[in-house]
This record gives sequence, C-alpha cells and structure tokens, in this order.
Amino acid sequence: MTKKTKTQVCRAVSKSSFIKNIGYNRKVKTLIIEFANGNQYAYRKVPEDVFKTFWEAKSYGYWYNSRIKGEYESEKIN
Repeated sequence: MTKKTKTQVCRAVSKSSFIKNIGYNRKVKTLIIEFANGNQYAYRKVPEDVFKTFWEAKSYGYWYNSRIKGEYESEKIN
C-alpha cells in the first residue's frame, strides 16, 4: 500500500523480513522505519534523495545497515 501527500510518503514493505514499513516526512526530513519486531525509529535530517534510494533498494536490510544505521541521529518512537 502506498500513501502520498505533500509532506509524507508511506508504504507497507512486505518484501523484507527485517523491515516492515518505511515512511518519510519531507517537511522535516525524517525517515521512519518500523522493523519486523515492531520497534519504530525516526531518523532525522535524512535527505530526500537518500530516502528515495532506500525506497528503491532491492534489499532494505542491507541498505539500512550500510547507509542509514549509525549515519543519522535516531530516536525510538514507540
């Protein structure tokens, strides 16, 4: 499922066993990831082009571990 508005893009990710959902708030440049275990994290100051590349990645888990984890300020949100 994909939902688009001016400030946010969200979609349920079913092709990954590691990441359940990803979303992005363009207004505040925040990437939100819900992991398969239910934990949700917000990653701050993520450029939109980074989100778009992540969105199109063949492997969300690999891309997350190599390009997101530890690269951006993060906060557990649930």
